[in-house]
Amino acid sequence: MECRNKDYSEKNKGENSPAWKGGKTSEARRRKATIEYKIFRKKVFERDNYQCQECGKRARTLEVHHIKSQSKYPELIYDINNGITLCHECHKLTDNYGYKARWKNKEESNE
Repeated sequence: MECRNKDYSEKNKGENSPAWKGGKTSEARRRKATIEYKIFRKKVFERDNYQCQECGKRARTLEVHHIKSQSKYPELIYDINNGITLCHECHKLTDNYGYKARWKNKEESNE
């Protein structure tokens, strides 16, 4: 079984993967790899004392939440005043987290 799984994963890497998109890396993923984003994230964490600003948790699951969404306000992506430290659980409850933001944008464009 282990050999079969290894063989399958080797055969489905890169261009052979069903999820292959021509070698594209999402813009968001590229942005998060920049030094500017890493500095932004560190400054927000330091300002908020590495603590969730909603529930007060000091967890390994801390994330920086953009108060104003990155897609609508790209000029504020690295503005520490537009960032807040949240644990993963509190981050998922925000209005512009992941799929909620995409769904909201889709609804607005249909109006």
